[in-house]
Amino acid sequence: MRLHRLRVTAFQAFAGSEEVDFDALSGAGLFLLRGDTGAGKTTLLDAVCFALYGEVPGARAREARLRSDHAADDLRTEVELEVTLRDRRFRIVRRPKQERPKVRGDGITEEGHACTVQELRDGDWTTVAARPDEARAELADPLGMTCDQFCQVVLLPQGEFASFLRAGSDERWKLLERLFGTERFAQVEWWLRDRARAARAELHGQLGAVRDVVARLAQASGEEPPADWEVDPASVREWAGGLSVGAQANAVTAQEAAVGARSARAEADRALAAAGELSERRERFARAEAELASWQAKRGVRDEAERVLRAARAAAPVAPLLAA
Repeated sequence: MRLHRLRVTAFQAFAGSEEVDFDALSGAGLFLLRGDTGAGKTTLLDAVCFALYGEVPGARAREARLRSDHAADDLRTEVELEVTLRDRRFRIVRRPKQERPKVRGDGITEEGHACTVQELRDGDWTTVAARPDEARAELADPLGMTCDQFCQVVLLPQGEFASFLRAGSDERWKLLERLFGTERFAQVEWWLRDRARAARAELHGQLGAVRDVVARLAQASGEEPPADWEVDPASVREWAGGLSVGAQANAVTAQEAAVGARSARAEADRALAAAGELSERRERFARAEAELASWQAKRGVRDEAERVLRAARAAAPVAPLLAA
């Protein structure tokens, strides 16, 4: 919040119209509001609170005596405030409930509470609220706090600091959260908590997968992993690296053994083929010998049959004569 200009007319201690240029006062940084008792210091702060909320703080709100007793009858009580709230510049003109002389005839008439709010947009003042309820709704979000909270936190010189200190921790926490807009930090905290929870869950899942891999490596290699590998992941990485080097060396040895085994198998295949061929030849030779022995064993029968055959052939020419 940044105050730019305040004008009060017939308001409390000021019977006429007075204007304060806060931009000129704050040009050098901090400024001090001082003066004798009754000079109107409290009136200026009340005017700021009244312009923003339509009421003044503390016990003065109960009295609700905002019009100056010394103001002329035809002079309206009014407060005009230019203020920047969350990078939005507003001009608020507010009149309290008051009595005034009738325009026509004699007597007094009563005016109700009136308020208009304008916002500076592209260099022009645009009316955004024309009634007190519209002003309250329009300024609620830019202000970010209620009138009581504003009086406790901003108008500390008005005796509300003790009330703020006596407030409960939850009330002060909510008030400061609204005042300083810490909702985004709470959202970041919730986001970080959710991310941490998700990261822990992912970590547990990854550790479970690593445990399975380590158990399989230990079973395959017959070597136990480091006892504190979950605390020091680098140790299991070194252990697995050593197993990998050993496995690569064993793989090279196995590959060489496989080459030798393939060569021996080829040699054995050749020897087996030669042995098969030799066995077949021996079987053929044995059958030939058996046939030869059988033929020789039957040679006498064959010789006798051959002798009978020759005699029969010799007697064949005279066989008809024998028959005659």
